[in-house]
Amino acid sequence: MKTSLEAYPVIGFAGMAKNTGKTTTLNHVIQLFSGQVALTSIGLDGESIDQLTGLPKPAIDTVAGMVIATARSTLSAATATVTVLEETPFQTALGPVCIVRVRRAGTVCVAGPTTNRDLQSVIEHLQAYHPHVLIDGALERRTFAGIKSMSGMVLATGAAVSPDMAETIKKPAHVERLFALPTFSDLPRWPAEMRLAYHDAEGDLVWLKKDYRVLTTIKDRLIRGGTLYVRGAITSRLTSFLRDHRLGGFNIVAEDATKYTLSLQEFAVFDHLGVSAYVTRRCPLLAITLNPWSPTGHHYEAAHFYTAAVTALKTPVYNVLERT
Repeated sequence: MKTSLEAYPVIGFAGMAKNTGKTTTLNHVIQLFSGQVALTSIGLDGESIDQLTGLPKPAIDTVAGMVIATARSTLSAATATVTVLEETPFQTALGPVCIVRVRRAGTVCVAGPTTNRDLQSVIEHLQAYHPHVLIDGALERRTFAGIKSMSGMVLATGAAVSPDMAETIKKPAHVERLFALPTFSDLPRWPAEMRLAYHDAEGDLVWLKKDYRVLTTIKDRLIRGGTLYVRGAITSRLTSFLRDHRLGGFNIVAEDATKYTLSLQEFAVFDHLGVSAYVTRRCPLLAITLNPWSPTGHHYEAAHFYTAAVTALKTPVYNVLERT
């Protein structure tokens, strides 16, 4: 697995659902790099009890020598021994984010910066100590905020997603497609108050307000082609609107793959209408890890799950506990 990751300086970790093994994956990667990494998170992670399910969570395990960016007040809960290297100006609800070095291995609760701007600055601080930075998402989901700062992503999935193994595998396959969307570089300069922009087939640029319903005013242009740019999330409201008004045959461009917050069925509306999806920035999916265990009891047979996932997915697949 290390060979899939080591060329990427900033790697994010996310999950398809709660309890899919994201923290276990992160711990495995820290060990693979023998602690020669830096670590932070988007918000709070590493707490002992899952805040949504009430179940025990695996702690974030550290290795001596690694560097961590976390809020100062979290350090009292750490079993690792750390030395504070610097206090940054970035504030969280748990105090300023501090850069610490682990002197003796143990567990930590990591509460990193909460905005994209602060995250990017903290990454730059961390890279002064280690070239590889790992970012743990505050929630087990792929749509967390810091993707602009990442050079690659690791996705955890598992039996907690669905009792149906085939359904569990379909979902990361859909994520693979989103993360492989082609880039579109011919971008307009955005006025702050606008969410939508449309570049028609004749080259004219139209700025639109936030409500998708304004697209009906340019329906005749849309069906002749062109490109619709969307700032922010592309949701089922848009696909439903396009389907109901039979609008298609154009390009749609989002900032990155996570902005397409659409299920497999919802994204299929684009295919049906002849809408071609693009992103302005790609973040490659580097690995998918598998957790055959579910807290609700519908576990998978590990070898069968691994074989089915390897067959269906293009991204390298690993069961980190089985070392496959």
